[in-house]
Amino acid sequence: MKTPLFKTHSVSVQLVAFTLMAFCSASIFSFVGLLSIKGLWGIDAISDATVLERYSEEGVIGAKRFFMTCWHLGLFIIPAVLFPKLVSNSRKEYLSFNAPQLKALVLAVVSIVVGFPIINWLIDFNQSIQLPASMADIETWAKTMEASADATTKAFLGQPGMGALFINIFVLAVIPAVGEELVFRGVLQKLFTRYFKHVHAAIWVCGFLFSLMHLEFYGFIPRMLMGVLFGYLMIWSGTIWVPIVAHFTNNVIAILINYFTANNTIDASLDEFGASNATWWVLLSVIILAGVLWLFKRSSKWETMKEAYLSN
Repeated sequence: MKTPLFKTHSVSVQLVAFTLMAFCSASIFSFVGLLSIKGLWGIDAISDATVLERYSEEGVIGAKRFFMTCWHLGLFIIPAVLFPKLVSNSRKEYLSFNAPQLKALVLAVVSIVVGFPIINWLIDFNQSIQLPASMADIETWAKTMEASADATTKAFLGQPGMGALFINIFVLAVIPAVGEELVFRGVLQKLFTRYFKHVHAAIWVCGFLFSLMHLEFYGFIPRMLMGVLFGYLMIWSGTIWVPIVAHFTNNVIAILINYFTANNTIDASLDEFGASNATWWVLLSVIILAGVLWLFKRSSKWETMKEAYLSN
């Protein structure tokens, strides 16, 4: 059997190779996406990048969804699927595409649902952080990025109709859950585990990078901890499908809450459930979540999969 191109190279070389692959793939798919948008919607986002932020104009929301899909495919899914063939004899083993146990999937979903008040409390805490005056430019940039992300979310989820809802679930929940988990838990967590020779360090580094990638300072802490949770779900379950399902669950809950509050179907306060005015709910959430994760860790697959995880 032919040895994969980068299999015998150091982890550092493999990290550089993956980074370059992701950058090139994202650039190609983004450019193709922009060309397609011009052909399909008549929107020239190449000469005027700001046009995809003008959501009140006809066709912009659909074009922006299409571009985001292309970008996600190029940056996450394509390189994550192709890279294992350069470093391993088995893509399935490298990415841990093992069949998940129903118990693991259920516990993953429950961990996200019961952790909802904790996440809202952490968001509230994160948003209360004030940067020093010397970092005023960074704070302004962070607020601008946050406002841009919020505007995109509101534009997407403000569209009425179940058809728009299902499209949003696909673009904002399915694709990010699959792509981001393949990259951060499937590829990078494995590479950093080999680099540090310590899986816990790898999980926290990947959690940090996962949050950093989103470029949203005021949600940095909760998103980093969410990434850490996904990392542990990965090694405890022994399969990439469990963090993918957990990630999807988190995203789809946010989408449904925002969609139904925007359409006045449910109370808007539900989106802030567990913030600073609901301390007891947060404490209860912490206790229940700790119990769920204890059950998960109790049946951990890590010791049995460690050798294969580090060698394939």
